[in-house]
Amino acid sequence: KNCCIVITGRGYPDIPTRRFLRYLVEQLHLPAYCLVDSDPYGFDILATYKFGSLQLAYDANLLRVPDIRWLGVFTSDFEDFC
Repeated sequence: KNCCIVITGRGYPDIPTRRFLRYLVEQLHLPAYCLVDSDPYGFDILATYKFGSLQLAYDANLLRVPDIRWLGVFTSDFEDFC
C-alpha cells in the first residue's frame, strides 16, 4: 500500500504552499520530492523550495524545505526518452 500527497505548485511556489510543504515534512516526517522542468526556471523553482527566496530571506527558516529531493526532469532524460 503506497500513500502519498501530491502538491502541484503550478509555477513559482507561493507562501502558503511552501509553508504547507514544510509542515508536512517537519511535523509528519514525510519525504518531499520535486519534479520540475529541465530549464533555468525549473531549477529556480526547486531552489525556492529548498533554500527560500531572496525577497523573503528573513522568513526562510519557516518556508524552506532543505531536505527536498530533485526527481527531475534532467537533461539526460531527453537523450534516453526522446
